Parts: sequence; C-alpha cells; structure tokens
Amino acid sequence: MDDPDHPDHYAQQVAAFMLFALFPLLIALAILLPAVLIGRLMGRLHPQWWRITVVRSLVWALPALGLISLLIGQWAPRLGYDPTQTPLTALIALALFTELAILVGLPLSAAFARSRRRFLRHGAAASVHVVLAGGTASAIAGTMNGARVRLLPMYFRNLPTHLQGLRILHLSDLHMGTFMTLPELAATLDRAKGYAPHIVLLTGDIADDLGLLPATMGMISELDAPLGIFSCLGNHEYDAGVDQARDLLNSSPGMLLRNFGLPLTWNGGDFFLAGVDDPQGRPAGQSGANYVREGLTFALERRRPWHFTILMAHRPWVFDMSSPRGVELTLAGHTHGGQVGFAGRSILELDPRVRYPRGHYRRGDRQLYTSAGAGQWIPFRLGCPAEAPVIELWRTKREAAGSGGPPA
Repeated sequence: MDDPDHPDHYAQQVAAFMLFALFPLLIALAILLPAVLIGRLMGRLHPQWWRITVVRSLVWALPALGLISLLIGQWAPRLGYDPTQTPLTALIALALFTELAILVGLPLSAAFARSRRRFLRHGAAASVHVVLAGGTASAIAGTMNGARVRLLPMYFRNLPTHLQGLRILHLSDLHMGTFMTLPELAATLDRAKGYAPHIVLLTGDIADDLGLLPATMGMISELDAPLGIFSCLGNHEYDAGVDQARDLLNSSPGMLLRNFGLPLTWNGGDFFLAGVDDPQGRPAGQSGANYVREGLTFALERRRPWHFTILMAHRPWVFDMSSPRGVELTLAGHTHGGQVGFAGRSILELDPRVRYPRGHYRRGDRQLYTSAGAGQWIPFRLGCPAEAPVIELWRTKREAAGSGGPPA
C-alpha cells in the first residue's frame, strides 16, 4: 500500500479528489436543487403563496445564504480565516435543511389548504412549515456544541481486580473538517476532562480534512490520560488518503493499531488492547469479511490466556468475529446511529441488514458498544446526539456503587 505504483495508491488519490474537490460542488447542488423544486411545487400547490413577493424572496434567500457561506468557507483559508468555524457551517446547514423541511412539507400543507375551513386552509397549512423548520433548527443546533459526555459503567464477571474502575474515553467518527470544528472538539474534551479518563480510544474516521489531524490529536493528548491514546483506521481515512493519514497519526501523540495488539500495564497487572483495520483496506480480490478475520488473527496473536481484551474496530459487525475469539469488550462506531433516532433507538433499526447500529450489545459475557459518534459528517442530528462515552469497567454494580463515582 506504500508503493506509488500500486493501483490502490491511485485509487486513494481519486477518492481524496472526489471527497475534497467535488464535495463543495455537491453541497452547492444540494443547496440549489431543492430551491428550484420548491419554486415549481409551490407554484402548483400554493399559487396564492408564490404570488407573494416576500415568500419568493425568502425561498431564494435560503440557497443564496448557503452558497455564499460555502464560497466564503472555500476561500477563507487564503485570507487567513479558518473555514471550519461554527458560524459558516451552521449557516450552510440551516439553508440546506430548511429547504428540505419546506420541500417535505409542501404536499402535506397543500392537503390542509384544500380544506373548506378558513383556519385549516391558512393557519394549519402554514403551521406545517413552521413545525418542520423548528425541528430542523433544533436538529442543527444539537450539533454545534460538541458531543454529550457521560459515564457509562460496564460490568464483566471475569474482570481482573486491577482493572476495576478503569475509565476509557471512547471517541469515534469525529470527522474533523468542514462540518466538525476544533472549537466543538474542545467543548467535548472539556467535558471529558472532568471524568479523568485513564485511556483514550479512537475507533476511526477521525478527520475528513487530514490537515486538522495533528491539531486534533494534540488537543486530545492534553487530557493527559496516563495509559495514552490509541486509534484504529476507519473508511474515511482511506477516502482521504490512508498513507498520509497513517503518517500523520504515527507522528502525532498516540499509537495507531492496525491489525496489531499489545499488552498494557495498569495497577500492577496487565490487559490486552488491539485494533483491527477497516475492511476498505482489503487487497483486490479479497472480501472485507475475510480481510477483517485475518486482521483480527494478527491483532490478537500476542494475547495471553489471562488477558482481559479490548478491541477497537471501526465497523460494529466485527463483534460477530471478536466475541467467539474471547474478546471481552469491542468498541466500534461507523453508523453514527443514523444521526436520527427516537427514545434512544436508531432509525437504522428499521433496516434489518444493519447490525448493532447504536449503543450497548451483549453476547454472553462478551460486550460491544457502538458509538453514535462524537462528530458528524453532516450537521444534522435529531434524537441521536453526538456522544463521547467514558466507559468505566467493573465486576458488579455493587462494587461500582461503592467506588464513590468519578472524580469531580
């Protein structure tokens, strides 16, 4: 994979070009096309609204707002301004998702508008768009102040005594870049610092903009976790350019575990930590499942029978392979929980093909936690907040209760 003549090298270059050169164009089209559709649909479904100059002006002001913000975001680096700051990304998201909310609401509001009752014809029809726009604003606002950090106790009957109370900060899917900012990461890390994590584990998709990777890892290192920082690769590291991502991670604070594992010492005893590569790293002609299965064998080969084992994997379905191999705790991400959920459940649960989409899963004594992600690829979350759990290991709830809780 390091050979520039290897075909995968050029595939990575093409993927990086697609992600960063064409991504702004795709966003621009995504902003402009809904406005065109809104104009056509509103002219047919609500001609009385479309004849009002203010309504037409507002409809076209939305794409103008989004496109101007996008243009500033692309040219700002030349002027010395960081385009990943929250205001620009919030305006782009506000324009795009408000347009989509209006577009979705047009058929429903048209049904109200056909009512013979004046109240339903005017008030209720307009209220459809007010409710959708309010929900959109709420979903965008929920992405702008970093991830929710909470203490998550997990219980293992065979947990060695020296690992009682070990705290793991699980960061996944930060997607540092246009829609995930360094100030937002700082807000997350400020919350996490109060829990004094002993180790930080990053399960892939750390940065879409690899230029932010050194600063990201540097900020995480300021937590001063005594066991250090460890990471594995996700599919977006391959999209952005895996060779550069790997080099930047290897030269930044922390250690990249790519189909590799090692024993760590804590409180006078040891445990085993491993990381498996993302299936996107597979060579041509090999299935992703077989690649991960082989990688897991390499990652666990230094493990000893007495080791309590923690595995980092980007894809949660790796749990189907790690649990039969005796891995007590698997940490994963990738799904973002669909970024939409209800009552703690993920919208992805509607698709039976998606395994382990969000949260805590058990298979006998083996456990998996699929993070909904500490960042987002698009700035829109509804009922599925970004999260950075601090996982605390215990044998029983009684022992956890007797610990006195985390430090202030």
